[in-house]
Amino acid sequence: METGGKAESTARRPFDQGSAGLFIVLKLAKKEQESAPYSILAQIYDFVMDHVDYAAWAAYIARLLSHHQVTAQSLVDISCGTGSFCLSTALNKLQVYGCDGSSEMVRQAICKAAKKRRRSLFWCADMAAFASRRRFDCVVSLYDSMNYLLEESQWRQCLLRVEEALEPGGVFIFDVSTLRNSRDFFNRFVQKEQNQQVVYRRKSYFEERQKIQHNEFAITFRNNPQQIYHEHHRQRIRSLAEIEELIEETPFAILGQYNGFSLQAGSDQSERVHFVLQKPQERTVKTSTSRA
Repeated sequence: METGGKAESTARRPFDQGSAGLFIVLKLAKKEQESAPYSILAQIYDFVMDHVDYAAWAAYIARLLSHHQVTAQSLVDISCGTGSFCLSTALNKLQVYGCDGSSEMVRQAICKAAKKRRRSLFWCADMAAFASRRRFDCVVSLYDSMNYLLEESQWRQCLLRVEEALEPGGVFIFDVSTLRNSRDFFNRFVQKEQNQQVVYRRKSYFEERQKIQHNEFAITFRNNPQQIYHEHHRQRIRSLAEIEELIEETPFAILGQYNGFSLQAGSDQSERVHFVLQKPQERTVKTSTSRA
């Protein structure tokens, strides 16, 4: 919601010597707007994430597939963002698709594909509710996107949708950010970056009791320096045991969980853990142990 309407109204009053100081202050006043996550950030997301080597991440996914002897011809990224991972040349041998819950992020992905003269296979869908008529050999969700699922019911729904979207024997690869990562690196963390188009400030803090990671962005574009956009992102950080319990309720088998970008076993002492789940060749039903 924008503020500053009263200031604009007051500034139109007849100018006199006594109001000179007030006029200067009002001239410098900022307009602030609360925006939905990724609605504004999408425009600068590639700048914010320019430290990420998406080609190396894609190569790691290919390594995991090879390690588990999974032959994949098709892949869908259900939290594709602006499409950098999907458009990586490391995935050229696969039919790659992408969806995201943010229409603004998907719009950026489509534009990026057009600039690269690549066929656009992106659509907008929440990862806890996405659906596809076709089936895939591999589904991925990367860069702690699964942490955005705040409720256990969302995790269950997402795992169900992924299982439905996979071919028998297909795999779901996702990563999560850990409690250690939030406690040690993203609690009381402040970052400010700028380029010729934008200035942004990110403030991160961890709510220990609720296990919520908060990331607050303040974004100002240089062509409109009086406007500040605010986005508040929330992620729930779960222990690996909690995640394993949720997976246990599904037909999936856990093929592995790996520390960072290695093939070493991940743990709660890791900063990031990749899970590899496999859908059985034939549908099986597990006895649910979920709590009401």
